[in-house]
Amino acid sequence: MSEALRPFALSSLRRGAAIALMLQVVGLGLSYVLNILLARWLGTSEYGTYAYVMVWAGILATLAGFGVPEAALRFTAQYRATAEWALLRGFMRRQPWLILGSSVVVAGLAGAALVGLGGLDRLPGSPRAFQIGLVLVPVTALANLAASTSRGLGRIGVAYGPAQVGRPLLVLAGVASVAAAGRALSSDIVLAMVLVSAVVVLVFQLVLLAKVAPAEVQKYGARYRSQEWLRVALPLCLTSSFMLFIQRTDIVLVGIYLNPDDVALYSAASKTVALVAFFRFAVNARAAPEFAALWARGKAADLQRLTSTLVHWSFWPSLAGVLVIVVFGREILGLFGPEFEAAHTPLAILALAQLFNAGAGPVGSLLNLTGHQDRTAFVLGCSAVVNLVLNLSLIPSFGMTGAALATATTTVIWNVWLHALAVHHLKVRGSIAAGLRSRPWARR
Repeated sequence: MSEALRPFALSSLRRGAAIALMLQVVGLGLSYVLNILLARWLGTSEYGTYAYVMVWAGILATLAGFGVPEAALRFTAQYRATAEWALLRGFMRRQPWLILGSSVVVAGLAGAALVGLGGLDRLPGSPRAFQIGLVLVPVTALANLAASTSRGLGRIGVAYGPAQVGRPLLVLAGVASVAAAGRALSSDIVLAMVLVSAVVVLVFQLVLLAKVAPAEVQKYGARYRSQEWLRVALPLCLTSSFMLFIQRTDIVLVGIYLNPDDVALYSAASKTVALVAFFRFAVNARAAPEFAALWARGKAADLQRLTSTLVHWSFWPSLAGVLVIVVFGREILGLFGPEFEAAHTPLAILALAQLFNAGAGPVGSLLNLTGHQDRTAFVLGCSAVVNLVLNLSLIPSFGMTGAALATATTTVIWNVWLHALAVHHLKVRGSIAAGLRSRPWARR
């Protein structure tokens, strides 16, 4: 192992991944408990409405970001690695205003479209729930940017602490206080609490981000490369949008073809599977900026060693998690309520798909952060079309199980395709099979 990678791999990477893992564990635990309580207190129909609105708010926030949060992860890491402080200051100054303006426009257009088409009355739940969801769009988009910028600066605690831990804590406290007072809960009330909590957390994120920014940033005047930033951000926007489309098409179409109760059951399965995915997220959260930094320095061999190490750190815990979910899935889903056990088959299918995702390695991040975001966007765009066709074909006949099969099949397709591109263009093999052959832990 080179001297450049050795201190990073042995200290910074492990420390950052440990912090991310801890925050993910605490955050996902809080979020999971919150959703269990909401399912029990709201009932399946109202909980389904809440989950459906949150999905749509997340989709619109990602579209409104125009790839800027993903570009922030790359450029902040790159500028920090190459000490281009003036460009870093310019990027950090300009992008929040771009996100704010675009997200307000996207939310406004979505709201106008719903009103103009009479869609608010056709959607599950009350119109007010979707109105609150639209207001949540710019707040979520700005929070995504703040988190990505903090990750690029290597500040994992700032990136994940407020959003992963603070936000569910605030919502949980608010919901528990209303329930303790004996007042009836509805999806409208819970979404309003989510909105208030998101605003509070966003302000806290922005204050922290200003404090942890490198001191050198303040010593230079801002420089701007808006065309370059936009040229990189747009393919990343397509990539993130296609990925979100792949991840959320199933639940959106379940809501259209089935009913709010089925949305609630399927949403519980998806949130349970997220408990498996957090191992991969935690590892990639700290390591992803280093992909850009190592590639910018021309250290391709170190990039391979880092990738081989990361896949081990994410795959084996994911395997253990999947085994637990497959064996005890009914009992876990039963925490939401007895009726949620009906989602066990979709849960098992989605869990196996997440295991394949972990075993393929961080191929998407590798390509995006080394200048191959156009290729990633093309692959995910094709996969999104396949995913839509599969969902439209399988959900009417097989319900929730069909949705899970469609998502799992698409997950396998895009992972295999992106892995092949990473091997061809970067000469990096990120799968667990390659990791077992390379045995990076044996290098000294």
